This record gives sequence, C-alpha cells and structure tokens, in this order.
Amino acid sequence: MRLIDRFAYNNRIRKLDPAWKAGFSLLLLLSCLTVNRAGFSAACLTAVALITVLLAGIPLGSFLKILFTEAGFLVLSVGTVAVSVSTIQSANARFFFGLWFSATQESLAAAGGLFLRSLACVSAMNLLALTTPMVDLIDLMTRMKVPDSLIDILTLIYRFIFTLLDCLDRMIVAKEARLGFRTFRNAFRSSADIAASLFIDAYRRSQRLQIALEGRCWNGSFRVLPRDYESPRSLWREVNAPGAANSTGT
Repeated sequence: MRLIDRFAYNNRIRKLDPAWKAGFSLLLLLSCLTVNRAGFSAACLTAVALITVLLAGIPLGSFLKILFTEAGFLVLSVGTVAVSVSTIQSANARFFFGLWFSATQESLAAAGGLFLRSLACVSAMNLLALTTPMVDLIDLMTRMKVPDSLIDILTLIYRFIFTLLDCLDRMIVAKEARLGFRTFRNAFRSSADIAASLFIDAYRRSQRLQIALEGRCWNGSFRVLPRDYESPRSLWREVNAPGAANSTGT
C-alpha cells in the first residue's frame, strides 16, 4: 500500500489531469470485460505494462511485484473454475479427503482465459492507482458532482489506512520483542491481542478526530484545494525533454 502511494505521488504523468487517466483506465477495464478473448486481454496487459513502465516511469520490478501479488489471489479464485469437486465419481477424477476432484481441458482453458482477463482488468486499475494520488481522485470526484458524504468517507478511510498500518507495525514489533510469535500458540494469541488492540485504537482515534473537527467548526464536508493539471500534449513534451528520464525517483 505504501509502495503504491509513493509511486502515485512520484511518477512522470502525475501532473496529468486525472480525468484522462481515469477515463483511459475505465475504457481498458470495460474493453477487457466486454471482449472475451485471451489475445485481447494479453494485448491490454502488455499495453498497460508499457505505459506504466515507459511513460509513467514506474520501475518494472515494482510493477511486476504488485501484479504478481494480485495474481496470487486470482489463482485461488479461478481454481474453482479449473477443478470440479463432487461427491460422485466421474471420469478421470481423483479421490482426496472424501471428495472427487476432476479437471478437463475445457475447464482449464476457461480458467486460463478468466485468469488472463481478470489480470488485465486489475492491471488497468493498477495504472490509475500507480499514477494518480488520492487527492487528485478526490478533486476529480468533486468535479463529477459525487455526493460530499461519499467523498468524506473515502477520505477518512484513506487517511486511517496508513495511520492504522503504522500502529500495526508498532504492535507487531512490541510482540516480537516479547517473543510473542515464538510458537504457534503464542502467535495465535498475539494475533488476537493485536486485532483487539487495533480495533480499540481505531475507535479512540475516530473519537479524537470527531472532537478535532468539531473544534475547527467542521461544516460536514472536507474541502480539497483544486490543482492545475497539464494536458497530454504538454506533458508528452515534458516527458520527452532532455533529462526527463532521470526525474522520477524510486
């Protein structure tokens, strides 16, 4: 999460109007959902990788690391399509743990196509997440007349993600210093303690945030200052200017 947020603020097309990036990502997403062809999904995945790495300047290793992590969850999801589980024996089925497991060429092909299609959709969303910070997305939603209550909820969720992650890191370090993860039983008990403490901490932080907002005469909605964005043509000239290749940090 921190890696994605760091790249969102530090990439070559960060100044581009988020409406262009959101529209392009949405177009790719809808195209992948509409066209059910493995070749088209592979082409979209390749196009996103090239744009993310070459145009936005995101390191290839970081892009693949994020993509492979998401691919691991997709493998677990499409596994139910590839393998059929039944209590009745069928042709070429294997018996494990009281159930019959079977897979055919058709089911494997369908699972492979679904995996590639889903990965292409995920990569389209990665393109938006890796190149557009949350403040720009909030500004875009404001321009699109999204209800203020929904924007405020998204803003608070985004803020608390990093706050709770930092708190979680400190709790884990404290438990490790006390050998809380030495055995499986201790690790299970420590995980439960961390979950309970994290829930209580989140509740207390929300109360303090409410008091702080009321003390500053909060009128019920957050306001984000609008930014000045660049057009694709001017940004393209800036990206291709001499020395632009070294302007993106890692």
